[in-house]
Amino acid sequence: MRLKSLELRDFRNYKSVKIDFSDGINILWGKNAQGKTNILEAIYFLATARSFRTIDRKSLISWNGDRFLLGCKIGNGAEKRLRILFSNSERKASLNSKRVNKLSDLIGILRVVIFTPEDIFLLKGNPFKRRRFLDICISQIDREYVGVLQKFKQVLIRRNFAIRKYGNRSSSFLWDNQLAESVAFIMGRRKEVIARIAEKADEYHRDITSGKERLRIEYKPSVKTKEISEKEIFAHYEKNRKKDSEELCTTTGPHRDDIDFFINGKDVKLFGSEGQQRSAVLSLKNAEFALMKKETKETPLILADDVLPVLDRERKRAFLPSLKGNAQIFITCTDKRDIESIGAKANVFRVFNGNVARERV
Repeated sequence: MRLKSLELRDFRNYKSVKIDFSDGINILWGKNAQGKTNILEAIYFLATARSFRTIDRKSLISWNGDRFLLGCKIGNGAEKRLRILFSNSERKASLNSKRVNKLSDLIGILRVVIFTPEDIFLLKGNPFKRRRFLDICISQIDREYVGVLQKFKQVLIRRNFAIRKYGNRSSSFLWDNQLAESVAFIMGRRKEVIARIAEKADEYHRDITSGKERLRIEYKPSVKTKEISEKEIFAHYEKNRKKDSEELCTTTGPHRDDIDFFINGKDVKLFGSEGQQRSAVLSLKNAEFALMKKETKETPLILADDVLPVLDRERKRAFLPSLKGNAQIFITCTDKRDIESIGAKANVFRVFNGNVARERV
């Protein structure tokens, strides 16, 4: 998979810019607050229909603007063109000039794995971050998952509204059959994907630590059943109706799931050093990349936002093993010396005040 070109209009600090990329390593360098990360954010938005920096999409519109436009050309066999127009009142998206119904319909057309300095909070932060990581990973390889996850969220909203309005009456739980169906599918896919990521992440982690540490990743569902089936999950919600009515919400489900990380048997969130947490995240993201590549038979793009300065020598060695492979990579940095540390031929762009200029190296 290759991103041939990217177009931004009224997105963050970009009024209008179009960039043509090389198939290999693309480095975006410049001082802070010039717009380097905004370019990665635009690529990520085209791939996932969301930002990796904010949940408020309206904040992506440039100052004094009323909408933003993103477009790209993808070359992975047959060329594809994606386009997204977003404003306060409308969202329009197209694939090869043909209108698609929702922004989420574009998920999985362009696939990405992203590395950021804030990834350390993926392990020790709010469980929402870990659920979001997992949902984005699965959504990029499984179109059905996107639809079922959206259906679950809609049913959850309706069920919670009914519980708040009617309490522990039967009318509050008319959605339980649909809820159990969605939850069974989501739990099944999450369990399967985490198991596959965990196996690969442990391999990477042993390599990073020269065999001194073992990384274990476990799915921690909030719905406890002997097996993942619609029947058992429905029985679970039936059993919990009184508790849900007392709490005025659906107290268990995919929206309350979590992921646990252990190094040599110890909980990384509680006992892991910052270095161990960074190593665990590197292993996790590399495993995500490997899984996505294997599942889709295409190599996802790698986005790396200013991560080189926060890695020591050992972790730089383990960072992005695909630098030696065939992935297309986008790296931001503020110091030209970081370009030299990559040790590979790259296409270099200077980013300054919302402008992008190709440089010779």
